[in-house]
Amino acid sequence: MAGGSLAFWPQKGLEILAASFISADLLRQKSPLLNRVALRFFKPLMREKERQRLSGASFFLLSATVARAFFPRSGREAIVISAVADPLAGLAGGLKKSRGKSIIGSLSLFAGAWITARTLGLQKPALVAALATLFERYGPFDDNLRLPLALAFSLDVLHLTSDQQNGKKEG
Repeated sequence: MAGGSLAFWPQKGLEILAASFISADLLRQKSPLLNRVALRFFKPLMREKERQRLSGASFFLLSATVARAFFPRSGREAIVISAVADPLAGLAGGLKKSRGKSIIGSLSLFAGAWITARTLGLQKPALVAALATLFERYGPFDDNLRLPLALAFSLDVLHLTSDQQNGKKEG
């Protein structure tokens, strides 16, 4: 998983990668020639709306960078879960039903998030998967921006709650 491996990049490297990719994506939008070249190679991977605006990859890299900066532990976990589960939703989604999302896509995201959360050894993987599914399905902004950030924040809260219940003090 390419996106999942981003979770383990050094923060500065992730920032440079995100800035470079987003800059190239912005240049693509300003230059019809660059946009045609990019579409020639990446059109099959892009949603219709991404052809004239920032791609989901740019939003994901921005979100991954911010999540890692503000939530070092939870950010890594959120990036891995998002990198596995969100593409599953897109692949399985098929026909769109509600808010541009399908039930099959949401169920696939839930399953991918649950399996990934269990693999990472997270407590309450069903809750983590349910939150990931809700964050991907509902809310403002692109889901590639929203999902890793909202999930990192939620995982941080779950970790703090779990640490307090286990008698660990933050400090």
